[in-house]
Amino acid sequence: MLLELMLKTAHSINFTLDFAPKVPSPQLFPLFTWKNYALNHFGYKFKGDLFPTQDVSHQPLQAVIQQIYPRLSFGELSTLFLNLKVTELDLNFEALFSFYQYRFDARLEKMLMVYQELPLDFQAWGIAHEISPRDLAPLVSLPEISAANDVLKTIAHYKFSRSQASFILELAVELLLMDYTWDDMAPPAEKQGMWIEKWFLQLKDLRFPVTAQIDSTQQDLLARLPWSKDFNTRWSRTGDKSGLEVKFLLTSKGDLEKKMQALKRIHESWED
Repeated sequence: MLLELMLKTAHSINFTLDFAPKVPSPQLFPLFTWKNYALNHFGYKFKGDLFPTQDVSHQPLQAVIQQIYPRLSFGELSTLFLNLKVTELDLNFEALFSFYQYRFDARLEKMLMVYQELPLDFQAWGIAHEISPRDLAPLVSLPEISAANDVLKTIAHYKFSRSQASFILELAVELLLMDYTWDDMAPPAEKQGMWIEKWFLQLKDLRFPVTAQIDSTQQDLLARLPWSKDFNTRWSRTGDKSGLEVKFLLTSKGDLEKKMQALKRIHESWED
């Protein structure tokens, strides 16, 4: 149902709920208000003294937010939640978060507040990558969330993918709980090539020194096998499994037979 638009001045509207939505309302939309609180157009530069507003106070606040913002990331919801708590407006948080596929309980509320403690550049990265409470769960184990700031800032600065960040963050938190410092964990100074993957292996070695020693011994053993220049080898670990990754190019049936003979020689040289 269309409601009558009213003209109001910007200074007469309360913009306290501004949560910097990633996707703002189109400019042709009116400014929706709920009990004189602006719900959209937070960053819009209003021209002139008057502009059209639409009062939606007759609807439940959570329902209005859901209609204006059908998709919000966890980071956006975190800021919105904090602003709503500050204003003490009447709304149903269970209904609001259920719409965005979250169960509102004490655990989720804790994660919403944790997000606000993170470095601002990481918060922006988290919104862009739609990070979830599960990705951030390791942080709750820390006595002080700020202990992970160096890790979080590195993730944001170098634009890690969400999966890379999840792996690194989990390991880094475990190492912090083992009393390792940032100096112990810091990534390589030369950030070239696959340095993020190398950093991940560095953290794995710190976290699981026995496994690292076994991997190193096995890697040395396999590296001494008579590999020809036709084979590219690289030590790799996926989950709890590690081994030598072997790549080679086939150009013909005869080339396949040649490579198979070379692999057979490798097999014969491999001591159990």
